Amino acid sequence: MGDRTYAFIGLERIGGIMTYDVTDPFNPKFVQYLNNNPEFLPTGDIAPEGLTFISQTNSPTNNPLLVVGNEVSATTTIFEFGGDSRGPGPQPNSLVNGVASGDTTQDGTVLWTRSTSLGDVTFEYATDPNFLTIVGSENATVTNPDLPVKVELTGLSPGTEYYYRVTDSAGDSETGKFATANELGTQAGLTFGVSGDWRGELSPYPAIVNAPEKDLDFFVLHGDTVYADFPSPAVPLEQATTLAEFRDKNSEVYDTRLGLNAWGDLRASTSVLATIDDHEVTNDFAGGAPAATDPRFGTSDGLINDTELYSWNASIPRIQSHPG
Repeated sequence: MGDRTYAFIGLERIGGIMTYDVTDPFNPKFVQYLNNNPEFLPTGDIAPEGLTFISQTNSPTNNPLLVVGNEVSATTTIFEFGGDSRGPGPQPNSLVNGVASGDTTQDGTVLWTRSTSLGDVTFEYATDPNFLTIVGSENATVTNPDLPVKVELTGLSPGTEYYYRVTDSAGDSETGKFATANELGTQAGLTFGVSGDWRGELSPYPAIVNAPEKDLDFFVLHGDTVYADFPSPAVPLEQATTLAEFRDKNSEVYDTRLGLNAWGDLRASTSVLATIDDHEVTNDFAGGAPAATDPRFGTSDGLINDTELYSWNASIPRIQSHPG
């Protein structure tokens, strides 16, 4: 479909259809899991037995179709994909990792997103959720679809809830909100969340789906925000060692899986404060130690924080306004 090649796999015993993007057969990527059986819905299909793909050219609806025959339920299901033929599932949003705000103070914050569409990204912000009055806007330019972009806002009012809208060159848009800190001496209560240590293969993290409704003042990402030293679907290796692998590790935990992006929803709902621990690089490393003391870093020169392996993690643009 379009410029992508997909594999559809029917799971006859447990039901459902697995979809993989196999455009690069050496690097297949999971796209979605469809299950329309009675365990999930009042009525549905049981035991997919045969699958037939109908291209956009041959389709009576001018959209690609997947026809599935289900043995036990004796039903035939037709899945229709979007008119622009970009592939299965909900039409992909080029803002693949959602939006976020971070390092919010009394008068400023950092807004962040990642777009797969090259060109300008506009960050608008307002004090009402309908954006009836735009307080201001900032622009950033995507020159590499693997790299997030961010802008720093200043001159904001203390103790104020702001809403922001991010729109990229493809026209895709996502919204989020954050609250600036109160003025010194204000006693208004404080509600925040904390989490750490999430591995890629455990996504999409349903344990945090209720966090956005808690109206948190901020959320602390308390280290080990990826596990670069543990296999996961995006990088099935014991240790990420290249910049591309580190980027895939970071994207994996903030991307949509099984129709859910819990971290994306949470980060859009409040400001985050983030720090790294060790698994962002490798287990139990000591950054200020001589590189010669740890053979995993492959050099005896300088400190561990100066090595190439450490630099790949430090090269990942995060939400914070400071480097790294």
